[in-house]
Amino acid sequence: MHYRVRGNSVQLVKTVREEGSDKLQSKPVGSINLTNGTLNAAALAALTAEEVTEAKAWIANRNSMRERCSELEFLTLASRIADLAEWVRTADEAFVASHGEEITDAFGDLRKAMRKRGAASRQQADTAAD
Repeated sequence: MHYRVRGNSVQLVKTVREEGSDKLQSKPVGSINLTNGTLNAAALAALTAEEVTEAKAWIANRNSMRERCSELEFLTLASRIADLAEWVRTADEAFVASHGEEITDAFGDLRKAMRKRGAASRQQADTAAD
């Protein structure tokens, strides 16, 4: 069985032998929702218990890898931002201006998410210490 990521789901594809022939054919048999990890009814009907276990293990492994990638991005973000700030200081002004609002909005989204998770900014920490 192999997996095709399609937007917010994963298509499950089995390789089956064509009836009356030795020719192999890839056949989609169902899907897994990437958000909640559930297999649809078509997949549950078409897969053996072992294949269901394999599919659930695949989605768990994929989610684990994505989580680790996000953690690594978070841990290296401060350094990347510092490097980017240095580049912006010498970059083409028109280019920076054309994308600046998008970056500023993304920083605002990150700031809100971090505040909700209890990560105070230096200014907030300094104010609280006074």
